[in-house]
Amino acid sequence: MPAEKEIPWCTVFLCGGALLCHTMVLVGNIDTSDTVHAVGKSADGWAAVGISVSDSLHVELDALLANVTVQLTDAINRTMQTQQMLDMVLSMVGSTGTDAAFGAMTSVSLLQTASGEGGNPMGAVMEVVTKALAALPHFQQGLETFQNMLAHIKPALLQVGIWVNTFADKVQATVESFGTTMDRVQKIMDQLMSKISPTAGEGEDLMLHDTFNLFDTDNNGWIEVLDLQNCAELYALTAVQGNSAIDLVQRYDADEDGMISKEEFPALVNDESITAIMATVLRAYAKRLSQVAGNVAASRMRDEVASTVVQYFQLVVSKNLTKVGWVSNMLTNGTLPIEFTADVMAELALQKDDPNVLTTADVGKIVIGEMMTLEPEYTMKALQLLSTTEHWNSEGFNPEDQVAVVQQVTEWTISGPEAVDSLKKVMMELIQVGEHTSEQLDADHMAKVVAGMPAAAARLTAERMRAYRQEVHQQRVDARKQLFRTEGQQSLLVQLLGGVSFQDGGIPDMAKQVLRRGVAARPETLLFAKWLSANATSTANRFQHQCFNYTGQSSSPLDAFNTQIQGMVKKISGFITLMKDYSTPAGIEKLEDLVSEFATKAMDDVFTAIKNMILGTLNQVEGAVNATKDAVANGLDGQKANLIQLPMHADMSVARRLMYGSDSDAHPALHGDFASAHTALMRQVQPQGAPPIPEDAMAQVSDVWVKVSTMLREVQEMLPTAVDLLKFARKEVSSVSATLDSLFSTLADNGKDTFDQAAYLYKMIWVFYYYIVMPLTLAILYYGFWASGYFGGPKAIEEETEEYEPPQTFMEKCRCCCNACCNCCRKCHDLQICFWSFIVLFQIIVLLLFVISIVFMVLSGVKVFVGSSCAQIYILGDTKVCTEMLQMLSNFLSTFKVGNGEVPLSMACEHHNLKTCTVIESKLLTSVLLTVVGSFVACVFSFQLIFDTAMLHERARWRRIIAEMEVQPEK
Repeated sequence: MPAEKEIPWCTVFLCGGALLCHTMVLVGNIDTSDTVHAVGKSADGWAAVGISVSDSLHVELDALLANVTVQLTDAINRTMQTQQMLDMVLSMVGSTGTDAAFGAMTSVSLLQTASGEGGNPMGAVMEVVTKALAALPHFQQGLETFQNMLAHIKPALLQVGIWVNTFADKVQATVESFGTTMDRVQKIMDQLMSKISPTAGEGEDLMLHDTFNLFDTDNNGWIEVLDLQNCAELYALTAVQGNSAIDLVQRYDADEDGMISKEEFPALVNDESITAIMATVLRAYAKRLSQVAGNVAASRMRDEVASTVVQYFQLVVSKNLTKVGWVSNMLTNGTLPIEFTADVMAELALQKDDPNVLTTADVGKIVIGEMMTLEPEYTMKALQLLSTTEHWNSEGFNPEDQVAVVQQVTEWTISGPEAVDSLKKVMMELIQVGEHTSEQLDADHMAKVVAGMPAAAARLTAERMRAYRQEVHQQRVDARKQLFRTEGQQSLLVQLLGGVSFQDGGIPDMAKQVLRRGVAARPETLLFAKWLSANATSTANRFQHQCFNYTGQSSSPLDAFNTQIQGMVKKISGFITLMKDYSTPAGIEKLEDLVSEFATKAMDDVFTAIKNMILGTLNQVEGAVNATKDAVANGLDGQKANLIQLPMHADMSVARRLMYGSDSDAHPALHGDFASAHTALMRQVQPQGAPPIPEDAMAQVSDVWVKVSTMLREVQEMLPTAVDLLKFARKEVSSVSATLDSLFSTLADNGKDTFDQAAYLYKMIWVFYYYIVMPLTLAILYYGFWASGYFGGPKAIEEETEEYEPPQTFMEKCRCCCNACCNCCRKCHDLQICFWSFIVLFQIIVLLLFVISIVFMVLSGVKVFVGSSCAQIYILGDTKVCTEMLQMLSNFLSTFKVGNGEVPLSMACEHHNLKTCTVIESKLLTSVLLTVVGSFVACVFSFQLIFDTAMLHERARWRRIIAEMEVQPEK
């Protein structure tokens, strides 16, 4: 009796469960692939944000800062012009009006002699008033100068006022938070890309070539222990500090010469303790180079261009001496103004001890030596120009620095190979050889002259600067004396300003230095700066892409541009705080009110001061008359007394009407004791021995002149500092802009493609895995049903009785091939060797599944770690917080937009997948559950299928035996 068919429920359950679990694993990994793809889109979105911020900083903020810098520099000049003009107004009024008042006493006293008793002394008084009125146009000119100064500074103040509102504490906190967010986003992306980048490890030969010179900090062609220690300090590499550098050199110094050659260098940088050190150093160099490129591109003034060119030298010297030669040639071949070349030489000396230089080599010595090699005569002409006080001061340098700079540059010039021949003529002048010619000097004497040249140049420069400063001081003293040389001018200055003129005090030297530094660079200099910036930018971007290909990361772990953003915020905030009192609406209104008050009261104060002095003059005359009367009473010659006595009493009412409008409005002191009216005058015009002047008898002037003088002096002291702060802020802005552009351009160029490629490969791998496991599982299910009697079931093996006929048709040939392949399974499946072969195969499959399960656990841990790192960055997970940050940035930078601005900022977070953490967490949770649970359960099911397959094998074998037993009786 044949065996009955039965459904292999256990096999069905195990195969169904295994298929379900494998499907779960596939779905979970497809979710992971989609997550990687979404993260790539998020990386592209954040790269667009970083590049947009960089563009806005460069196009908008840097341009505004540059414009305000120009306006404030112009305001310094106009403030000093206003001070000078108002001092001239006081001088002119004093010379035309008040001097006439002091001369009135002489005129009135001599009237009696010239015209007897019938003379009228008030004619002299009227002359005083007439001359005072004649000074009115000068006052009007001074007022217009003052008003123009305010009109020109007002736009800058309004812009600063806008910054006061848009750069409030909340905005500053947002900008700093943005920097932190961008740092964290980039680190998350780098963590992922370092694991999935297909290019990681590429370009090692190029990296070795480009980094050797950076480790060779003294440029001697070898890497010594000191070079590694210097490199550790310059690039903040803790792994090679101290004794670590000694150990590394000893370990990889194959020829034991105490130095690492280019042949030994690869082994050193691949040491496990300093992995990826080449990328760290080269990326730090590229970051600094991009910052310098940004600073050069943003330079507009001649001092800015010269300073940034020196920064470029400081970087290139440690990497590429060929470029040093190119730039040195531009400085010495006449393409650029010789004044600019002299400024670069000065900046080399001023920045000699800059701690931020990425080399220990003497940059100035290398550059000046190269210049002397290329064009020694032109270089010496530039040095001669540099040593003149006229050039030094016209360029806005600090006079106290010139001596040290000239001495340092001179020392560099004599280190060049052509020094002696090229310096003969200049040295003759410096050491004052006289009529001797250079041919008369022997070699020894010439060597002494060369050695003594720096000291001689320093002495000569010091003497010139000392003479120049004395001359400037004397000119200032003479100008002050010339303005207020007469008694009347000094009297008016004391009454209106307390004796301190508008130009007294302040910091005029510093203000003039800022003005001279604020001169725009020439077109050829700006063109040179543009070329230099383009070259530096291209090189920095090439190095960044090179590092990405080598490491699969867009930044190093040490990179943190948030500190740069904080520095930029602090410098801008410091400038705004300095200008806040004058730039707010209340501050501007206060300045405008002061101008209006000055226009209303200033000339009245001048007339009040003149009236006081006229009355004082009359008082002195009256005193002389009384003294004459007393002298006559005491027996003085009457005729002599008559020459002095004046007919003042008859015209005193006229004087009162002239001064006060009517007799009734006259000061009480003028009605009674005439000597009391004299107290209205300045005390310094009193005759010696005069009685004290009562305060209530003094005719008061307003304090508007003092207010204006104080305001102008404060502005003159504040603006130079403000301009310097603005320049520092612009430097930080351009540096941040260049850094953001360099880093996020690398992320934009490589990030999305890397994630998309990884997502595609990951997805294809697991689809391939599924299509391998699924047929195998279905084959086991089929085997289970076949072993249970379905699909024909196991049958007795029939012996072939027919003669062999070779296949004729194509289909017969294919059938023959298939039968040959499956003959083992058809006839030998119940043999022990066949059974154990399948058992081993299943064991291998289970082992692979177990390994895959472990891998899934590791990946899940990474996913959870990435998700937890997102938890503290709310902007990456909350639409409201993300949108608010973008809006804040838009308030600060009106040109800010994400990408091409195709969507409003309110939708940008969703459209560009900026909520990276939400993207990761929402998909990774499902992925973790599906992959971990599915892989472990599939592993268990597959393991059970091994036993189930063994039982199916036995079932199939016994069914075949039963079938054969049924066939035997029939035979």
